[in-house]
Amino acid sequence: MSVIGHYLTKTPPCITLPQHGWSGSDDEQDFPVILASPAEPDLSEAERRERREDMAPYEALASAGLLSATPKGFDERQPGGGTRRVAGIAFDLTDAGKAARDKRRAGDSATFCYGTPTIDDILRYSGPTEAVGMKVSQVRYRYHLADLPDWATNAKVREIFPDIRRETAGPQERDATLILTNEGWKHQGEL
Repeated sequence: MSVIGHYLTKTPPCITLPQHGWSGSDDEQDFPVILASPAEPDLSEAERRERREDMAPYEALASAGLLSATPKGFDERQPGGGTRRVAGIAFDLTDAGKAARDKRRAGDSATFCYGTPTIDDILRYSGPTEAVGMKVSQVRYRYHLADLPDWATNAKVREIFPDIRRETAGPQERDATLILTNEGWKHQGEL
């Protein structure tokens, strides 16, 4: 159980914002991220819908206090050349967003992890058996998420990120493959 628990501690469930829009910095994955407004005139309904869908995850995290949203125009390149001024919204990390951001993923500033997976039960296991010249054991376990941050309970966040809704609905079951190494049993995800 400790082998699986150790692995789960290092790999909590996370959400990652899609990389849409224009970044206000030289690093395209950094904040602020500026998205074109769906209220722009001369857009087709399909273009408005696409912009609303692009903006929805950012708006959800803004409603939970992880991001701020500020109107900001930007210059958009046109297919025939030149640019035109477009209304947009700049989403930036709040202090709460900076604290919640997953620091283990240094290059991905748009990842937020939620909760600590905690094993409740080992439901069944096999082996150890020989497979591909190694001793392995298949384990089915039940776990729940402890220490759930407030932002992950926000209704808009749960609507836009169904994985959060599913993972926090109650105890979950999952399978793991453990492999015997010269350093003892390891979760296959660690190899």
